[in-house]
Amino acid sequence: MKKCNVRLSIMQVVVLSVFLFSGNVVRAEYVEITSPSNGDGVKDSVLIEGKAELSPGHHLWVLAGIDGTKDWWPQGGGEVELTADTWKVLSRIGKEGGDWEMQFRVAAIAVDERAHNDLQKWVTSSAALGRWDPITMPNTSKECEIEIVTLTKQR
Repeated sequence: MKKCNVRLSIMQVVVLSVFLFSGNVVRAEYVEITSPSNGDGVKDSVLIEGKAELSPGHHLWVLAGIDGTKDWWPQGGGEVELTADTWKVLSRIGKEGGDWEMQFRVAAIAVDERAHNDLQKWVTSSAALGRWDPITMPNTSKECEIEIVTLTKQR
């Protein structure tokens, strides 16, 4: 067996020690939709469930949209609440009592404070106006891929 000589400068040892013993842990940021699964058939409303771990300053949102368009509608009335590393939100799929056999996408996204504030303003103004115009996909966290499932609306 060959031995490896590892030499670290005093500064490298200090930095490494501070990092290892400071309690700071680098977490991998992720968002996952666990239910429903890609390709599932759903009704007018569906409970979307998942797991996530976000960096400080990031917020979880779920959006729904018609497959093949750039239109999205935030779901659940605002930021999705994380309980430990799990979440769930009720999502409306298409027009109530219609849009049968159409395909829809549901996306779980992590956004920064600016995008979060923009989304929250959309929720507030849409509720006040009683009009839910679509939005384009907001800028998402570069550290976290967007999770999307495609669903088919069924009677």
